[in-house]
Amino acid sequence: MTTSHDIALTDIQRIENLSTKIERLVVDARNKVATTVNWAVVYSHYEVGRYIVEDEQDGNYRAAYGKRILQGVSERLTERLGKGWSVENLTLMRKFYVVYSDSVTSGYEIQDKNRNQWLPIRLVSTEQKNPPTETERMDRRTE
Repeated sequence: MTTSHDIALTDIQRIENLSTKIERLVVDARNKVATTVNWAVVYSHYEVGRYIVEDEQDGNYRAAYGKRILQGVSERLTERLGKGWSVENLTLMRKFYVVYSDSVTSGYEIQDKNRNQWLPIRLVSTEQKNPPTETERMDRRTE
């Protein structure tokens, strides 16, 4: 025969177990969202840098590029998307791409962007090239 004390204890244990399961689920989901958001931000900043470098190379207007074009892009994006699109930030995104583009594509092949835009690379060789040294990265930052 069970007493009211036993039932209450069983309910407390069930409440604790259920609460713990729910808490784990929510914490895991929050962590996954944070990771996904961070990945999306890094990916988009890398791609913004790539767009800038590609546009620079097609136009061959190196010196004037940073002043006129980036200023115009900055103003337009700030108007449309809000804060975070200053010339300085766009320049940093460009540098981010320049510094890491070799290490991202070394030993990898760019896939068709329409197939998987969030994972633009796939391993095609098991032979890994050494990533750029800190000195090489610093040299690229000043370009």
